[in-house]
Amino acid sequence: MEPTIRQRMTPDVLREAAAGYGMSPQKLSELDGFESLIYEATIGGQRGILRIGHSGRRPAPLVFGELDWIDHLAQRGIGVAPPIPSRRGRLVETVGDGHGEEFVVAAFRFADGHEPTLQEWAPPLWERYGRLIGEIHDATLQYRPKPGAERPHWDDDVMRLRSFLPDTELGAQRAFDEVLEHLGGLPRQPDSYGLIHADAHAANFHVTDDGAITLFDFDDCCHSWLVNDIALVVFYALSWVGDRDPVEYIARFWSHFWPAYRQVHHLDGEWLAEISWFLKARELDTYAVIHRSFDVDDIDDRWARWFMAGRKERIDSGVPVVDVDFAAL
Repeated sequence: MEPTIRQRMTPDVLREAAAGYGMSPQKLSELDGFESLIYEATIGGQRGILRIGHSGRRPAPLVFGELDWIDHLAQRGIGVAPPIPSRRGRLVETVGDGHGEEFVVAAFRFADGHEPTLQEWAPPLWERYGRLIGEIHDATLQYRPKPGAERPHWDDDVMRLRSFLPDTELGAQRAFDEVLEHLGGLPRQPDSYGLIHADAHAANFHVTDDGAITLFDFDDCCHSWLVNDIALVVFYALSWVGDRDPVEYIARFWSHFWPAYRQVHHLDGEWLAEISWFLKARELDTYAVIHRSFDVDDIDDRWARWFMAGRKERIDSGVPVVDVDFAAL
């Protein structure tokens, strides 16, 4: 959360936000949050998460759109952390920030389990992962939002992301333009375009000891191509590559993830040829955001350091994120 916005989070604002869910601020335990304030608490007798964002980033209709979709998935028994209504029965509450804008408050059931360990990141989990994403995609094509529920499309914020690139990053800027031109020409068909999670990596789901997966943090969900969601899974799966050959590792991951996905949802295989473009799009998005958020010559975040190692040279040379023909696997 931006420092200027966080300064508006007065004790009175926090007290009102907590009271909307039957709590006092003393019962909140703050967790790490990037764009929002995140608290763990007991909400309505169950372990939950209270999230407080700001309308300057996500106004209430967009947050309602997120929670309405999550509720749609949860009602179908899909492994997501469902929203918890406020004491007034609302999925979203707002609290004025004293400056003409508002904080936007939502609550969720805590996802059972833990982040997957290195030992758990293996074929059985990859198959459950594929099945979960397939279930979400199957359900999203049946989703009809309630009145007032809104979510952005994949390109609504893309030029702002591009603006984070320094003027010296000519190679990245050219690549950005090429990717946007290509993706902008893809058809938006009702059987392949809908709401996607858009950030379904392993830090955003918990796994129980018996292997059940619960996905959370739908804050980035947007209207996009279903194959984009799949590409993002592949992109972040590369974080686990270690000292293995990336092509062989992703081919093995894919051999478990994709068949499990197809057991529950059919996506035309022609879309697999687009995965490399969506991988490149996320690479460039991430590259731009790291330029915004860090001194790239002195990055103190381990994952960001790993990502940026040799990244400029790869982008400038047009090297693919991973040289895999998914349609041929």
